[in-house]
Amino acid sequence: MPAVTGLLLVVPRLLFVTALPMFVAIRGSNALLLPIANGYLNDHVDSVGRETTLSAFLMLTQLLRVPLVLAAGAIADLLNGTTAVAMLDGVFLTGGVLVWVVESPVKRSPATADSREWHLP
Repeated sequence: MPAVTGLLLVVPRLLFVTALPMFVAIRGSNALLLPIANGYLNDHVDSVGRETTLSAFLMLTQLLRVPLVLAAGAIADLLNGTTAVAMLDGVFLTGGVLVWVVESPVKRSPATADSREWHLP
């Protein structure tokens, strides 16, 4: 989702009609991703300490935003806003690929190994 949002931030530079859908997508992506991340954590954390884990996750995501925003601002000052967003999008894509390689969040069911059915662990 961050990669799609980053793409939507770059497209209005080329096609101004896409500016309004871009703002809607940014707000919608935040509303979509938080419940998915919380659900994933709920499924993988024992009942003891679940609230603490969710709070720590939210705090870490907010803490991670600070250096990303500062770096994007510095790159935008040096080059331009579109380049900064494109570079940040590349960082998100690289991070997503690394997470997928280390441990895929979607695993194939052993009973349906030959079919195309997927499920979350």
